[in-house]
Amino acid sequence: MTTPQNRLTATASWMALILAAPSMALAQAGGGAEGGAQLEELIVTAQKREQSVQDVPGAISALGAEAIQRQGITDATNLQFHVPSLVAGKLAGVTAVSIRGVGLNQYGATAQPGVAVHVDGVYQSRTLTGGLGQIDLARIEVLRGPQGTLYGRNATGGAVNFVTASPSSEFEGSVLAGYASYDDYHLNGVLNVPLSDKVRTRLVLDYTDRNKGFVKNVVPGGPEADKGSALSARFKVAADLAENAEVELAAYYLRREGGFPWLQLNSPPSAGAIAGNPFFAGAIAPLKPLRFSADLKPSSTLETYGGSATATVDFAGAKLKSITAWSWYSYEGLYDSDGTNIAFSPLLDVAKSTTVSQEFNLSGDAGRLDWLVGAFYMNDNLKAFTQFDFPVGYPAAGLAPAARLTSASFPYRVKSAAVFTDNVFNVTDRLRLLAGARYSEDKVTSRSTTIINRVQVAPGVILPSIVSCNVVETDPTFHSFTPRGGVQYDVSDDVGTYATVSRGFKDGGVNGCDTIYQPEKITAYETGLRVRALGGSVTFNPTLFYYDYTDFQVTQIRGLSSPVVNAPKARVKGLEIQAAWQASEHISFDATFTALDAQYGAGFTNTDTLNLAAGVQDLNGKRLNRAPKTSGSLGAQYRTSMSDLGRLTLRADIYASSRIYFREFNTALDSQKAYEVINLNVVWDSPDGRYTARGFVSNAGDEHYLAQLGATDAYGARFSTYAPPRQMGVELRARF
Repeated sequence: MTTPQNRLTATASWMALILAAPSMALAQAGGGAEGGAQLEELIVTAQKREQSVQDVPGAISALGAEAIQRQGITDATNLQFHVPSLVAGKLAGVTAVSIRGVGLNQYGATAQPGVAVHVDGVYQSRTLTGGLGQIDLARIEVLRGPQGTLYGRNATGGAVNFVTASPSSEFEGSVLAGYASYDDYHLNGVLNVPLSDKVRTRLVLDYTDRNKGFVKNVVPGGPEADKGSALSARFKVAADLAENAEVELAAYYLRREGGFPWLQLNSPPSAGAIAGNPFFAGAIAPLKPLRFSADLKPSSTLETYGGSATATVDFAGAKLKSITAWSWYSYEGLYDSDGTNIAFSPLLDVAKSTTVSQEFNLSGDAGRLDWLVGAFYMNDNLKAFTQFDFPVGYPAAGLAPAARLTSASFPYRVKSAAVFTDNVFNVTDRLRLLAGARYSEDKVTSRSTTIINRVQVAPGVILPSIVSCNVVETDPTFHSFTPRGGVQYDVSDDVGTYATVSRGFKDGGVNGCDTIYQPEKITAYETGLRVRALGGSVTFNPTLFYYDYTDFQVTQIRGLSSPVVNAPKARVKGLEIQAAWQASEHISFDATFTALDAQYGAGFTNTDTLNLAAGVQDLNGKRLNRAPKTSGSLGAQYRTSMSDLGRLTLRADIYASSRIYFREFNTALDSQKAYEVINLNVVWDSPDGRYTARGFVSNAGDEHYLAQLGATDAYGARFSTYAPPRQMGVELRARF
């Protein structure tokens, strides 16, 4: 009988064979041959310099515009099928991204991500916006490992950079229309208009509307979830101010509405929860994936808009770049946070923020030294409000029917300032020394944070408040020094290696009231090999890494609250392989593989409120959240020659992962067992290149696997969300 574990073992063996093929071919060919099919060389700016992705002395993955369009990659959740060590999923509408087991371990408006997301060089301070509105992309760059020197705060796991297309000097455009199962519609339009030989403009509009939800309600007539619409737009103006100066202005808008915040229980309320809250005896908790019994229709409205100005000036031997950005953000979400037919805890989340940021960097060369210095400032002003209502009460907590628990932060402000430098000293044409450092100061201001229990005995009649904590003013300041050093050596023109030591940090914060948690820190040791072979038709990039991970931030469950605490340390080590092979003009392969050992270290203890009988548990040796032991992907593509009938491209991608734990206690109920996901694409291009049709099947095997999981002792159960089911669709694009 074929089990998931057997399938995973077979898939891993298949991947290993494909991954080994380039190196075997290299050995047989004696170093490769000139000519023939070659892989496209991607130029990236991940290190704030233009360079080939193969020349970056660090773990990096990059996807170009064609791959993004032809594989339908629109947000961070798609990237786990193409980037080693990256795991992404959504819970209550929030995308959590982890790389090498390091990432978002908390939820809520003030949550600190562990993987920094940037759009056109602008840091995205809200976790809800990191995976949205990424349209008309030129490329996606993913840096794995701590990026404390060039990117600063909240990049302990790495950084994801979405780079959107700049206005071109040609009058051009495109229109796309798509339809997929679940009545999912997609419209997109691009218009590029040069106003003169020095001024260019580009407008992009994108609209999606999913009319049937992925999540079904088992209660007849009950609301569905995970359906809604989104409208996004981006307008850019690029101008050449002089021969050595240019500026690009960008404005964007995004509005998303629908039932995106949802969750379901993956086990019925516990006996203890029923004893404390007898009405849970009638709770319906369907255990089938993508099913719930919610009594409240989920709804959410997210609106954000802003702009940026990116200016560059070339001097003699130096280049100055300035990125100025401003954004406004508003979110309101209402959903059934217990996921059952009992009107126990409808949850209202409201958040509004404005963010201003400014970055300067100056780069150049002086003899053998390539240098870069920079400065960064951000003022992020957030007002957040969370409200739990208890229509049937919460007897276990002593709350009568119509009770309400409210938590508010007015404001929660972060002022971040940093100076940094990154340098490369070319000892010889082949040997380079790397050195950089960043000093950051982050001041958090948390004021008027209150938690109030209110009991409404009749409309407009409220008993005196029970104040858990009064208006509290907390102003911690966190200082971080994050250096980077290393060596890079080109063994030959096609083989290079590097070794680096770097530090990264995730900012500290305030839980509410006056409880402060400290920044988490990582010191990473990494070495890698970068190989081009067979005349540029093969790339083979293995990477080894080891982390000294201290003060990592973990969410503890205390009733309905989820405070963040600092745990002592963790240890992370692993191997990544990323390879690509243009086997011929028509056939190509790409693959990734990760072997990861990520464990909590000595001194980390916690109590599982879902298993109080176990007492305080020593969690030394337990696996980190979202850190599978093995994972990998394999993509195979066949492209015909262009003919009078056009050109056909067939592509299949498979992603496989071993068991993933979502909580530090590592029980079977805290995990997703080994799974595989298959994505299929077929693309037709017309002979003149004006028309493209894409048919796709995402999650072709209709694999039901957990995207995220959490827990609460309020009903003694775990709550979760599943990844989207199988979806089939077609897109038609016309260019002019």
